[in-house]
Amino acid sequence: MTIAEEFVQRAKDRRVQLGLSQSELARRMTELSPATWHQMTVARTEAGERPIRLDEATLLAELLGLAPPFGGALAAERAADALIADLRDQMCDRHQERIAELTSELARARIRIRDQERALKKIRGVVDRAVARPGADVPTCQCGTALDPDGTCWNCTREAST
Repeated sequence: MTIAEEFVQRAKDRRVQLGLSQSELARRMTELSPATWHQMTVARTEAGERPIRLDEATLLAELLGLAPPFGGALAAERAADALIADLRDQMCDRHQERIAELTSELARARIRIRDQERALKKIRGVVDRAVARPGADVPTCQCGTALDPDGTCWNCTREAST
């Protein structure tokens, strides 16, 4: 919707709110304007069948107590609406970026948990072997850590040199 179309709609709403008929508005516009306005002029303008000139819109705004149609309050209102929409989009973009960051952090945390679960499983295996055979020598790595059943060190991930 153009600024002119928005203004005409606001003017029509205001006319109805004030209880003015199209004929009464046409009479008042004729009093203020060098041009003659008729009820049909108002009807065609409100229906969008007739464009409104800047001087007519200015008089109509004055007559109905509206903000000037071009520039002024209406332009500021449209600029504010555009700014609000832009800020809303930026906030959505920032939230999407943050969601992506958190999703990545979650994936890294899941990998760490999986690695820790594997290490814990190896430790349990070593402990279970030591408990099952008390007094038996438990093979150890060069770093001094007990080896898991497949002969690898859960601590430094080296294979034992036997």
